[in-house]
Amino acid sequence: MLADIHLPEECWECVFRFLNHHHYLESVSLVSKQFLSITNRIRSTLAIPDPTLPFLPRLLHRFPNLTSLDLTRFRGDLDALLLQISRYPLRRLTSLDVSHHPTFPANGLRGLAEKMKTLTSLTCSHMGSLSIADILLITDCSPFLQELDLSFPKEVVHRGNNLPLALPKLLRKVNLSGESFIINDEELIRVCKNCEFLEELDSRISDELLCSVAEEGLPLRKLVLDDCRNYTYAGISCLLSSCKFVQHLDLQSAEFLNDQHVAELSVFLGNLISIDISYCKGLTDLALFALIRNCSLLSEIKMKVTGIGKKKVQYSNSFMNCCVKSLHLGWNPYLGDESIKLLSLVCPNMQLLDLRCCSRISEGVVEVLRRFCTIRDLSIGQCLGVKLHGLNFKVPNVEVLNLAHSGIDDETLSVVAKSFCGLKYLDLEYCRSVTDKGVRKVVENCKQLREINLHGCYRVAGSVVAWMVFSRPTLRKIVAPRDFQSSARQSELFLRHGCRV
Repeated sequence: MLADIHLPEECWECVFRFLNHHHYLESVSLVSKQFLSITNRIRSTLAIPDPTLPFLPRLLHRFPNLTSLDLTRFRGDLDALLLQISRYPLRRLTSLDVSHHPTFPANGLRGLAEKMKTLTSLTCSHMGSLSIADILLITDCSPFLQELDLSFPKEVVHRGNNLPLALPKLLRKVNLSGESFIINDEELIRVCKNCEFLEELDSRISDELLCSVAEEGLPLRKLVLDDCRNYTYAGISCLLSSCKFVQHLDLQSAEFLNDQHVAELSVFLGNLISIDISYCKGLTDLALFALIRNCSLLSEIKMKVTGIGKKKVQYSNSFMNCCVKSLHLGWNPYLGDESIKLLSLVCPNMQLLDLRCCSRISEGVVEVLRRFCTIRDLSIGQCLGVKLHGLNFKVPNVEVLNLAHSGIDDETLSVVAKSFCGLKYLDLEYCRSVTDKGVRKVVENCKQLREINLHGCYRVAGSVVAWMVFSRPTLRKIVAPRDFQSSARQSELFLRHGCRV
């Protein structure tokens, strides 16, 4: 068959780039030497754990266009490893992650920087210790850094009482979160002024700092205050009323927020694209629909663990221009069928809906699927009351379906097999009532299926795995049930058919 396909390597390279992750390239690389050469050339990321070390020279020669290295799982001499890496011509390296190590690899980073001047992203989170010298070294060695993560070190060695922040001037994102950092508002403002391209700053926050940032008129595009406990509504209102260009807002765990606060803030958020107000338990449906009504560009809303479902909202024409495509509403114990039916009217362009662990949802999911003709990703895992038996129509656009821990049985899987004909990923983890019969129906009918998770499906026999691999050529990954046993020869055979088990 390959002999009849005469495409230039550039075309194959474009096709393989659509696979989006190096795990999917593994099976492709087994097809031919040409494909192996192409997949080697386009791979951009490499993780280096301890067992990989003896093969490092071969790996770095095999993948000449690496742009990202992950050293978080390496437990040896990190300085020596970085010096070894610096000897190889990784001319395109832009991202390095050395998190979760006891000490900062000063000598290794210095040696790497002498050979490679292309680094734009450095992650050093959860280090055992950081010092003033380490931070100054980062600035000296990596003047072109745009993203720097120094969050949550166990210890920061300070000079005096405060930490001087001499950081690369081209920074766009910096994370200084963690109790070990002693940084006052004046120093953070100095960082903001010094880094004129700064878009995202994570650190300890106070109302005074938020108001100071507002006075400076910084062109903030993204604001993340996830789990920050030291500010109030007065501070965030002061900032957002002045900085009206914010596109991405994260206020997770802001327990002081209520529906009226969100309604007032939404008036200032005309450019907002995504918002995360999960774990704000004082918020209800009123906050959700205020955002939908007032933020015309809003595409993604995350409101997990809130009070959605407590208050009823009536449909009106003010929702007609809604652009929301992603709704993450998992773990809302009050959310029921009536609320999600209203959402299906208000958000006609929905593509992702996450309703995991919403125990009051039952038949309403069917009505949602009837109205959401654009939905591609549906998560109803851990929804023990959900019912799909009334699904007597096709939902061809759904590609991802999460039913994990939902208690479904073979009868429900039969409905899934008939209706979700375009399914590509199915999660059945710990669906203990499912058997081989239901799994076979899905595999037979869902002709585009690429991944299926059967972990914890105790009534599904391991013998069905081989049948799945050979019956559905589109399958690329199977998480097998508990009693599946595979030999090295069988695993290799599955890989030759393009499937990793």
